[in-house]
Amino acid sequence: NQSTPLPPPPAPAELSAPMKKAERKAQIEAASERVAREVKAVETRAERQARLVARLNLSEALEVTVEVAVDKDPEDITVVLTQTSNLVAAAQTLAALWRTKPLRAAEVLMGLSAPRGAELLRILPTSLGDTEAAIALVSLEEPGRVVGVGQFILPYYSRSVVYKGKELLWLMSKVSPEAAKAVYAGLEPTEQVSILRRSCLGLGQRPGSEKLADVRTTLLLERDFGTAPQPELAALLLSGLNGRPAAAAEILFRFKTKGVKSGSEKWQRRQDAAAAVQTELEVIDASFAAEVDAALAKKK
Repeated sequence: NQSTPLPPPPAPAELSAPMKKAERKAQIEAASERVAREVKAVETRAERQARLVARLNLSEALEVTVEVAVDKDPEDITVVLTQTSNLVAAAQTLAALWRTKPLRAAEVLMGLSAPRGAELLRILPTSLGDTEAAIALVSLEEPGRVVGVGQFILPYYSRSVVYKGKELLWLMSKVSPEAAKAVYAGLEPTEQVSILRRSCLGLGQRPGSEKLADVRTTLLLERDFGTAPQPELAALLLSGLNGRPAAAAEILFRFKTKGVKSGSEKWQRRQDAAAAVQTELEVIDASFAAEVDAALAKKK
């Protein structure tokens, strides 16, 4: 079920302290030496996947990372992260792969089911103290990936692009709202606007067009995993910018005004959607909502 988050594993007794870059580099180099000594010259794909799953179950995340980082495609590591029972090690592997080969990590996250991907992302800040990796990985899922090419592109409005940032943060927020807010707050404005736009307009993973009275557009959006509008999700994520009302106002302003003609049907729809988000934000944090409204009023 793509709308149900995975049950979280037991929380660690203590949150791991963020590691320095030099420490991470030394760990990866040591793991590379171990893998070079141990990997078989010949084995079937199924044998390799089973061996990698066994390694992850033993928490050998770095060894798995350095081995799969040179693969020509993401198939093996995607299977391994799907099958392993050690979700903490799987999250460590995804983060280490991002630090070694960012676009491959983004491909893998796109290929995982949304519940599993969201749980691995949630573990990064809440159990491993690695909010940096979680932010970077979500940023690579929104604006998305060219289907069938494995190339990540910017910006919006191409129907060949699949997006996943909103879906991941939505599932994260069901288990750990604070983690979802922290990740959203660390994204770039382009990514923040995209996630807010898809949330409050109810757009799916291929948001090439906004849903108007056009029958063809409506059918395409419904085909491409459209959802009901989620102004409460957009407001929850915006509340993670508490203390930065100008930044939250800028996100709303860009959503309301960029790429639409003032007074058009699409423009009006965005105004209504933004108002719904602001109403939900008042429920979550009335003081912050008032600050955002004041900052937004200055932009008119």
